[in-house]
Amino acid sequence: MERRRLFFNINWWYYYKTCHKWTNISVNKDFDEFTIDERGGKRGDSFWDCYPDSELEAKQFVYQECSKTEAAFTVETLARFVDQRFDELNNLKKIDQQLVRSVESCRLDLRRFGVKFTANSSRSYFLGHEREDVVKHRQEFVKYFIEREQHFYTITNDAVPQGRIPTTAQTILLYHDESTYKCGEITAKRWIMPDNAPFYNKGRGRSIMCSDLLVMHPSGPFFSLTEKEYSEALKTYPNLNDDCDINYEKNSASTAIALGGDNYFNNQSILNQFKRLFQLLPFKKEYKSHNFLYLVENSRTHTAAEIHLNDFRMRPGTRCPVDKIEYIDENNKKKLSNVMMMMDTVKVSKLEKLAAEYNIKVIFTPKYHCETNPIEGYWCHSKHYIRIHTDQSFQKLTTLMPEAKANFIQKQVHLKLFRRF
Repeated sequence: MERRRLFFNINWWYYYKTCHKWTNISVNKDFDEFTIDERGGKRGDSFWDCYPDSELEAKQFVYQECSKTEAAFTVETLARFVDQRFDELNNLKKIDQQLVRSVESCRLDLRRFGVKFTANSSRSYFLGHEREDVVKHRQEFVKYFIEREQHFYTITNDAVPQGRIPTTAQTILLYHDESTYKCGEITAKRWIMPDNAPFYNKGRGRSIMCSDLLVMHPSGPFFSLTEKEYSEALKTYPNLNDDCDINYEKNSASTAIALGGDNYFNNQSILNQFKRLFQLLPFKKEYKSHNFLYLVENSRTHTAAEIHLNDFRMRPGTRCPVDKIEYIDENNKKKLSNVMMMMDTVKVSKLEKLAAEYNIKVIFTPKYHCETNPIEGYWCHSKHYIRIHTDQSFQKLTTLMPEAKANFIQKQVHLKLFRRF
């Protein structure tokens, strides 16, 4: 140990003396004597000194690649670009795989260009998050629920969460959203034995799109009717058993669709699902004498407007086909107003108009704020369960989806999601 410490001190003493010697020559003596031994850090011309225009092209290439939506750009991509431009400038034909500028050197170039390999924060739920209109919507959204907290079922913060019954105007919150399950997905991390890793078929295989809802009520996190309740609903709405392109869960409005061809949840299919739900809700015994508030993601599928400005053909030489606009006021009541007075302020979606017919209020979550919708936590839990147990086959995916839902109910994850909301 003492010998090691002595050797370390001698080395530092040598470096110090050498540094002091050449610093003294550089400051107090002839500068030529300092540079004659090629001191000063640079021992010769670098690659970029010989090809300055190529450096500018490399910077422009890096800028373009880093600006793309896809995240396929790597250091090797830059190295191969530089190698290709070098061969073109010198009229050379590639005869081997050796690069004119190594990947390691290009990595240093990226650092020098100001590029960092870091978290990809420029994603859909980050961009626009603090936009002025989004901030305003978020503040109104939060204020609405804080002022009406006594109307909703809430969850205590105890070690064992318990439900609290609303004290006035009992209102049931329903959270809706869609999500896609891909049979080719697996968990991000796992125990792997070297040379024995399983095959990972990324991006391949069939998918299933689900449209479901969580219900903030002691009866359970998902909505469904008993056989007796559903038979009563059929007497009023016989069309509930009509054939359609999507399959609903038994006595429920939850649905799924296998993607492919024209199979996709568009605005009309979502409206049909909501209409089915609105017709079934009054027949659930536990929901008697309750109001309903429907929380929906702010996407085009849900916010498709009932009225568009182009419908009125307000251009020179044309006339407006209607005099009045029907809209929904803040009390969820239908109103009529003059076209010229309201067409700039009234924005009524087809969903809001449909919900008003069944005396149900719809609220859209703020844009870029998926965390305000508790059902996102259900998708997260369900997909995590599937990724752990999947064998990447479509048949296994269809088996695991109901298992994941049952696991979500068994572990009572919804209590945590509702409490957080």
